[in-house]
Amino acid sequence: MKASQKIKELRWENGHKQSVVANALSISQPEYSKLENGKRKKLDIEVIKKLCEFYKIDIQEFVQ
Repeated sequence: MKASQKIKELRWENGHKQSVVANALSISQPEYSKLENGKRKKLDIEVIKKLCEFYKIDIQEFVQ
């Protein structure tokens, strides 16, 4: 599964709006939308760590 798909799936499963997750990542909602839609070329480790903290999951679970 692509990272963009995983990000979207996590948000849907947890019932969050894009703006809520974007706020947790300290980015704008349009920038978060780019993450979900695969329009951002690179997903850096800091964003992945923040996502894992937000969703209370291990990085291993995120990359599966």
